[in-house]
Amino acid sequence: MANWKARVRSAKKADRRVLNQQLEEIRQEAATAGRDLRFLFESNGRKMDIDPQATVESLTDVERHYRAVARDSGVSPEDLAMIERLMALLLGETLIRARGGRWDVYDGQFRTASPFVVTLEQTGKHFDAAVITQSLHRKHSLDGAAEGEALAKAVAKADALAF
Repeated sequence: MANWKARVRSAKKADRRVLNQQLEEIRQEAATAGRDLRFLFESNGRKMDIDPQATVESLTDVERHYRAVARDSGVSPEDLAMIERLMALLLGETLIRARGGRWDVYDGQFRTASPFVVTLEQTGKHFDAAVITQSLHRKHSLDGAAEGEALAKAVAKADALAF
């Protein structure tokens, strides 16, 4: 029995090492998410006049481009999923810069869209940016969705959306 417990502990440590390595990759990808989004939008025929940065203003512009690309029937589901993933990284990075926090691995009791969340500095609560951005073009009831400002509103309401 003790041998089984040791194997479980060893597997958990190995899993945690892999997650920590992936967390570092997430942090690096989040730093370039705006540039990568611009590339994806432009490769799908959407010229961007600005270079998206991790600001609330950029989020609105990114969301506007995303919604236009999502309406285009020629966009592959893979490209749309990649854009949504990058938007989650940009949303998380914007939240970190605007409100304070850090990228973290979440392994708590709640189900998340991604194991990588933003832990808010002041409250210690967790914000799952991926749950906001996945299939965003279909989420009409999300606050700000009708105006194309759902991402910006998510930053403003981060404490209420966090767990």
